[in-house]
Amino acid sequence: GALQNFGLITYHKRPYDLLIDNQLKALKDYLFDNRDLNKFLVRSVHFTENHDEKPAHEAFSSSERALAAAVILYALPGYTLVTLRQLFSMGTPKGAVMEMKSPDAGIYRYKYPDIRNRRAQVVPHLSELLQLISKPVFRGEGLFKVELQGGENIDRIYSIVRHEKKSNAIVLANYSGMRSLARLDLGAIAGENPEVSRAIINSGSRTVFSSAGADYSIVNKELSVELPAYGSGIFHFESSSSPAVGRSAYGGSSPVVQ
Repeated sequence: GALQNFGLITYHKRPYDLLIDNQLKALKDYLFDNRDLNKFLVRSVHFTENHDEKPAHEAFSSSERALAAAVILYALPGYTLVTLRQLFSMGTPKGAVMEMKSPDAGIYRYKYPDIRNRRAQVVPHLSELLQLISKPVFRGEGLFKVELQGGENIDRIYSIVRHEKKSNAIVLANYSGMRSLARLDLGAIAGENPEVSRAIINSGSRTVFSSAGADYSIVNKELSVELPAYGSGIFHFESSSSPAVGRSAYGGSSPVVQ
C-alpha cells in the first residue's frame, strides 16, 4: 500500500495468484481477516488477464474456471481490468513467437472480428458480467462476508455481499469442479449489519445473473442456490417503488429486468 499513499492506483495480484493455485480458503481469510483491507481494495486494480500473464482461459485451465474467477475478482471493491484480447478470447495463436507469458509480447498475425457483427464482438458471458459489475454497488467499499447456512460442498463456495445506499448484491461462486448447493438466511445476511438484510428483504427490484445450469429459489427469507461446477450467481437488489424481477444466464440473452 506504500504507492497508494502517494495517490496511485495499483495492481493487486495476490487474489489472482490464490485463485490460480486453487486456494479459495486462503483468499477468504485474506479478504476478511483484515478489516482495513477495504481501503486498499478500493484503490486497487483486479484482473484475470493482463499483459504479464497468460490468457485467462489458459491460465485457469478452462473458460468456466476463468469465469468463476472473474466473478470473484471483478466483484471486489476497486477497479476492474479487462483487456481487448480477453474480450475477443484471442488466446495464444498457433505459431506465435512468444517473448513473455502473454501473447501481448508475441509476434503473430491476427484478424480481428468484424465489430458490426454483434456476436463476434465479445465473449457473451463476460460482456454480461461487465454490465453488472459496472454498477455503483460493486465499486465502493461495502464488502461483507456471507455465512452459508448449509448445503453441499459449501467450503468451495465463495460468498459475499456488496452494499451501498440504494442497492445490494449477493455474489456466489462455486470454485470447484463439483455441483454445489447452499442456503442463505436473508434475515442475517451480513452478520452485524442488519441494515443490509432489511434493504435486501424490502427491495423493490431484483436482477439475477447466473451460469447456465444454475438454479435458485427464495422462500420465507431463505435463498437456496444450486450451482454447477465453476458456476456462479449474482443477485442484485435495488430500492424501487415498482417491484420487478429479471433473470439472465451467462452466455444467454442480454440482461433484462421485467
